[in-house]
Amino acid sequence: MQASILIPSPRPTMLTNALFAFIGSINENTGRSRADVFVADFILTHLVGKDINEIWQVKNPMGLLTKVLEENGRQAPESRLIWATGVSSVLSTYVVGVYSNKEFLGKSAGATVSIAEEMAARDALRRLFETDEKRAQIPFDKLYKKGLAHSSDGPEPAYHHVVSGYQIYKHQHEPFKFKYNNKSLNQFQLAYETWGKLNAKKNNAILIFTGLSASSHAKSHEQNPSPGWWEKFIGPNLGIDTNHFFVICCNHLGGCYGSTGPSSINPQTHKPYGASFPMLSVEDFVRAQFQLLKHLGIEKLHASIGSSLGGMCSILSGLLYPENIGRVATISSCIAPYPTAIALRYLQRKMIMTDPSWDHGHYYDTGAYPLEGMRIAREIATLTYRSGPEWLERFGLRRFNDNVQLTPTFEIESYLQYQGLTFAKKYDPNSLLYISKAMDLFNLTEGYDNQREALAKIQCPVLVLGSQTDILFPIWQQKQLAEGLIESGNSSVTFFELNSIFGHDTFLLDINGVSTALKGFLEISALSIEEESHT
Repeated sequence: MQASILIPSPRPTMLTNALFAFIGSINENTGRSRADVFVADFILTHLVGKDINEIWQVKNPMGLLTKVLEENGRQAPESRLIWATGVSSVLSTYVVGVYSNKEFLGKSAGATVSIAEEMAARDALRRLFETDEKRAQIPFDKLYKKGLAHSSDGPEPAYHHVVSGYQIYKHQHEPFKFKYNNKSLNQFQLAYETWGKLNAKKNNAILIFTGLSASSHAKSHEQNPSPGWWEKFIGPNLGIDTNHFFVICCNHLGGCYGSTGPSSINPQTHKPYGASFPMLSVEDFVRAQFQLLKHLGIEKLHASIGSSLGGMCSILSGLLYPENIGRVATISSCIAPYPTAIALRYLQRKMIMTDPSWDHGHYYDTGAYPLEGMRIAREIATLTYRSGPEWLERFGLRRFNDNVQLTPTFEIESYLQYQGLTFAKKYDPNSLLYISKAMDLFNLTEGYDNQREALAKIQCPVLVLGSQTDILFPIWQQKQLAEGLIESGNSSVTFFELNSIFGHDTFLLDINGVSTALKGFLEISALSIEEESHT
């Protein structure tokens, strides 16, 4: 019988020196979130001393990191700790080689930890730099730039946990009635942000409806300089040109980034609403944001724009408020979701609601959090956001772990874990449940005898965009919408089919395709607007 190998505890000086050497390599030009990934990977592996796949069981990783930093007079990162997802990064290879990989420690049986460290370092250096120097110093700055290739080689949306920098609209003069179950709120608030300048006639406003989990922070500004989720689409001379337009973006009612939602305090109970929050509809999202427009004194929008859930909102706004909208741009949306999309969102909700820590939606004051449910839900969602062709090109069948076990082996598995864990604490689980259910219930023709009657209400110019590789809102759904509008008598319908590899996330990542279509559509009458504003 082979004797079990005891994994030695790390030496405190080596731990702190390596940590601070790594932190010191981070400069202003590198993203903080990826730095957090590496710090999390490094700290957790050292402190726990277990196989990388066992690290998920750690209850309070942020607490561990904070403790180590505070003991050494350092402040913990402001952004959420991002858990490491595998050993494909060279730094992870180095760390796991020292403390977790039995092969390395087995070869150095009877030797000191420093020899095991050296062996792992040599292996990492050989893989990265094709060198076999026995005592080369670990180049943390280069490791940082090279590491985590499986999750950083492809573009990713710039979503952040937004807690400030937005304005607040408070609705409190009359009850807001929801579509379902005869429910209402006497008051609520919406977080919103604006860019550009509203002209004297207030006829140059554009309302951007967000997707499911996005905040109001679509573009950076003085109050929040972090990149927005549509950073390169909005601004002077960009697709949505703030030289011409006053741009507004809200966090949806029911969200968790400043707007009233399940995590907000119920004024009647003085506790979070939780699962007692009213059921939501896409119609509720649109009507709430038009209350904001009324508050701002904007009687007619130049355009409403949205993608995904936002695309549902924008096209519905054209139906509900035909006299108050000049044009509509709907991206990656539909007339109604198809069964597969509903099924995929149902599975996400099921993962959350079957997590014991969900506690029937009232987990806010319990100290628990449905982390595992959120993590798996996001992994399922990620499958629907990107495309097979992109993943074939980006990951192929590459492995990050040569040890064949039931635990993850392929880079695509590691990528899904990364996406699940980075999102799990960014967004409120109940908000995901409520808003995703509203998407499933959406049907543009509800309340009408047929599709033609419903779509005939929308007579303003409409731009319909879709991606060929979208599996969540397949391109045939955008074609169906465009053709339905034309058949219903709208003579100003433009349809663009984008040849993008990024699937549903095309609306976030295809800057050239989406921006070009939007810019032409929005500015075709921009000059006349400016002329009117000066008369």
